Amino acid sequence: MKKSIEKNKRIKVDLVKIVEIAVIVLFVCSLIPVLYIAFFSHPLFDDYSYSYGVHNELLRDGATIASVLRIIFAQVKETYLTWQGCYSATFFATLQPGVYPVPAYWLTAFIIIGSLIISHIAFFYSVLCGAFKGRKEIAIIVSLIILGFQIQFVPYIEESFYWYNGTMAYAFFYSLMFFEWALIISICSQDGNHIVKSVIAAILAFIISGGNYTTALVNTVFLFLFLLYSIFFKKKKIVNLSLIFVISLASFCFSIFAPGNAHRAANNTSMSAIGAIWASVKYAFLRIIDWTGFAQAGLIIILVLLFYPIIKKTSYRFKFPLIAVVLGFGLFAAQATPPFYAMSSAGAQRQVNIYYYSYYLLLSLIVFYVEGWFVKRVERLSALSEVTSKRIAMISVTVSVILIIVGAGLYDVRNTTFGKTALDLKSGRAQRYDSEYKRIDKLLTESEGVVYTTDINEYPLSFYRLCLAKEDEIGYWINISMADYYGVEAIYLEE
Repeated sequence: MKKSIEKNKRIKVDLVKIVEIAVIVLFVCSLIPVLYIAFFSHPLFDDYSYSYGVHNELLRDGATIASVLRIIFAQVKETYLTWQGCYSATFFATLQPGVYPVPAYWLTAFIIIGSLIISHIAFFYSVLCGAFKGRKEIAIIVSLIILGFQIQFVPYIEESFYWYNGTMAYAFFYSLMFFEWALIISICSQDGNHIVKSVIAAILAFIISGGNYTTALVNTVFLFLFLLYSIFFKKKKIVNLSLIFVISLASFCFSIFAPGNAHRAANNTSMSAIGAIWASVKYAFLRIIDWTGFAQAGLIIILVLLFYPIIKKTSYRFKFPLIAVVLGFGLFAAQATPPFYAMSSAGAQRQVNIYYYSYYLLLSLIVFYVEGWFVKRVERLSALSEVTSKRIAMISVTVSVILIIVGAGLYDVRNTTFGKTALDLKSGRAQRYDSEYKRIDKLLTESEGVVYTTDINEYPLSFYRLCLAKEDEIGYWINISMADYYGVEAIYLEE
């Protein structure tokens, strides 16, 4: 009898590991064209305007780390005083991978997708394994499934992974935020002083607060709420959390009160604070409706199944489901408040992308909490036999797979990130884009004075063209930035 029980336990472990391996293999395969096409990507738009100083310094004989850092901090200072207070976003913008003597712009996609993967695994591990003592395999499965939805259905692929300045300023800082949250949860759920983790979290708080205002605001609000929760319920790690929150708040204030923000606001139509909050609530509600379909319903079923064994074993009672839902929705809606306040809009496409990423994170956490509340209130669910649980699981998996297939079919697989990048590679659009870009790059590198060139005629679904403009057109600043970058007098489109 004892041997039979031990054998069953081994089978359970093997089944979970098999599912984990299967999910990892599928996830990696789904990224093959997504990452491969990155080797055909090149700098665009304000990649040039932020990094031309570093690029030219690196090409100069006698360039040193100190001289490069002087240029970087000069750019950060100028941007802070004349354009916006996002000091850390500006710092990273000057270092786009195309500036180096051996260009490596393809690293952009690897940095962004890599940071998303690391932050999500760290976050779900800290919640499911650290706080609720679940299995690490389940944390990895949940992380990769969520990542799969985020990456494959991202609304605007052009601004998601392949344009450095656009995606670094948003997706990268979004990833830093969730990695910081993983540290915070780890600090509060485990014994010990966690000095190193607290220092890293404090540094991340400083960096995040100097990034885009959406992520900076949500991060500061989260730290404040977590601090209140610790004060009233946990009664521990209050000093650690207080210091991290103060650093986040002070850095955020330093960013939003930058002189450059006033200059930039003069060129935009702003809203009142109350109006921006209300607009962001409406926008969040509409986005949730728009982004929730058959595939997401299937995802919810899968999450319920994955969360159940963790919830069943934990002693936590999940007493406040309504508060959890309201707070989750509030954090989701708060992301759109800064752009509505500053520009009377929800922000650029790259900003909408991080709303989409966070939709899945907050959805998963709300499902976890509400399911926990339901299971703990309906004791019969905790007492289900193993056979009954397996039958319910098999039926649920079947239904969820059907829903996801139907949802993907309605979305059209060709519209997924995998589909678009695979088509770009198969059709040769990515390769021709790369060839044309290199032709223009060679021309500008070898020229002096005034240069006449054409723009890229054909470009992939996944990238933007250069968007060069005539001198009297609004986009001419791109020409000016590229001229500074390549050290030529001016760039004009051929008539």
